Amino acid sequence: MNIPLVDFTQENGVMEIWSGGTHLMPNGINLSQLLKKTELVLMPAGSLLIRDMRMWRFRNA
Repeated sequence: MNIPLVDFTQENGVMEIWSGGTHLMPNGINLSQLLKKTELVLMPAGSLLIRDMRMWRFRNA
């Protein structure tokens, strides 16, 4: 669960997520290909993001 204290925007940094998770990671996967398939999470402060904790995420600030 994530609750941003500030807006997640392109200007101030945004969370990126990858569909699936570490439990679905096949052996020998090409990470550079995986990193191209991210989705940006844009959301206002105080919002609620409920996600499976096994999902990969990156906070780009």
